[in-house]
This record gives sequence, C-alpha cells and structure tokens, in this order.
Amino acid sequence: MKIQIMGTAAYERVPAMFCTCAACEYARKHKGKAIRTQAQTLINDDLMVDFGQDNYIHYLNGDHDYTKLRTLLVTHAHSDHFMTNELLMTSGAYGHNEMESITVVGAKGVQDKYALLEGDRKVDFAPISFYETKNLGRYTVTALPACHGTEEPTLYIISDGEKTVLYNHDTSASPDEVYDFIKKGGYKFDLVIADCTYGLLGYSSHGHMSLEDNEAHKARLEKIGALKEGAIYVITHYSHNALMHKDGSPATPEQLEEIAAARGMISAYDGIAFEI
Repeated sequence: MKIQIMGTAAYERVPAMFCTCAACEYARKHKGKAIRTQAQTLINDDLMVDFGQDNYIHYLNGDHDYTKLRTLLVTHAHSDHFMTNELLMTSGAYGHNEMESITVVGAKGVQDKYALLEGDRKVDFAPISFYETKNLGRYTVTALPACHGTEEPTLYIISDGEKTVLYNHDTSASPDEVYDFIKKGGYKFDLVIADCTYGLLGYSSHGHMSLEDNEAHKARLEKIGALKEGAIYVITHYSHNALMHKDGSPATPEQLEEIAAARGMISAYDGIAFEI
C-alpha cells in the first residue's frame, strides 16, 4: 500500500496569508518543507481522504492522475476538507475522460453538504454510519466517531486485506468507546495518520490534538495491542499557531522531525510518502 500525504496544514495553511507570526515569516523566507497546504492524503492511486481547497495544487505537485480515483473518504464538511463544487470537474466540458464514477463516502454532515451540489458529475455518494464497515473496491473502510465541531465528523480505518491504516483527524482525544471498538475488533494498524493541529502549544481543545495528546493516543493504542510491530505513527495537520517554541522562535521542520522522532513518531511534511 502506497500512501502520500499531500497536505499537512490546518485550514489557514503555513504561511497563513494575513499572518506575520514567527512560524509564517520563517515559512515565507525558507519555503521547502516549511510550506504547508491543507490536509489531504492519497492511498495508492485510487483512494483519497478529503477533498478541500488545495486539490489543484496537490494534483500539480504530485503529478497524480485523478481519473484513477474510485473512492473519496471525507472526514467532515469543513471547506478545507470538502469542496463539493470541485467534483463537477469530473465530467462535461470540465473533464473529457473515460473514467469510472468516484464514490464519495461520508457521514451525515458530509452527506447534507453533498446533497446541495447541482450539476453533472461522475460521482455518487455512499453514506456511512459510525462503527459501520463498507466494502469499497479493494478496500474495507470502517467509520469511527471523531470529536470535532461539525455534524458527525469521522475517523476511518482503511484496509486492503493486508495493511491497515487509521486516519485520525480532525479530532481531539477519542472517547473510551473508540478504543474499546478497536480492541474488540482486533484491529492492528500498520500506519496511523494523526491530527497534531496544536503541535507544540502544550494544550488542546475540542476538535484537535497536540503533541502531548498524540503521545497519550499512541500509548493507548499500544496498550490495547492495536499497533503492529514496526507500525508508523505520523503527526500532521499543523496550525501555524503551534509551530513555535515557548520562547517564540519558529519550530523548523527539522526540529519538528527531531521532536517527533524522540517520541517514536514521524512529523509529516507536504508530499511525504510511505509504502507499507
């Protein structure tokens, strides 16, 4: 299974357009890994998680063939994760192709937003409920409840029968019932992609996690036996507000990588790829 994390930022991206904080100034000056676009992930070439406002730049930067997409999992209805109008590009004068239809998968809030989309497209919708498992092409996908400020935000367990991924954002710490479900189902993850919006801030609030939250989450998954030996734990979805040290200096991508590595994690940057 090939996984590419195409974007690693929260809604405002890094640098944010109207911000002069130390993290944004560093990113503007140094560019490279310090530039972060909105969160989006591609698995193999046929399954994508989220479809926000940076679809096109990810398409260009990754040289992807989006006509191969068959499944689009949407975590929640916020615009940095689901831009419905972009789906109109799949057909008509916008897109001349022989592609098969893309199945968009999401819970209630995503379904309601999709229902407002008008126009032709080579897309259909498959609603999913919490703790439900769907067979989608060569994948099985299970939805779990996230803790975020939208209607029915969703985490996803994605498996191709050999490898299993936990896609764990946007969310704050999961309730006990999520861990109980994972344990009871015998899920063992090869890769965890987790929200770290609050990064180095040392605190979290409803809807997102910090580095400390990820330490606790990783430890909880280890305790219930949900991480395979050699499992990869990735932190991503950073806010520029969280990319500064306590003294106000910017946290460079290299420093974030060192901080994460000391905790058995990988700090993602735009375009980072894994093969599991």
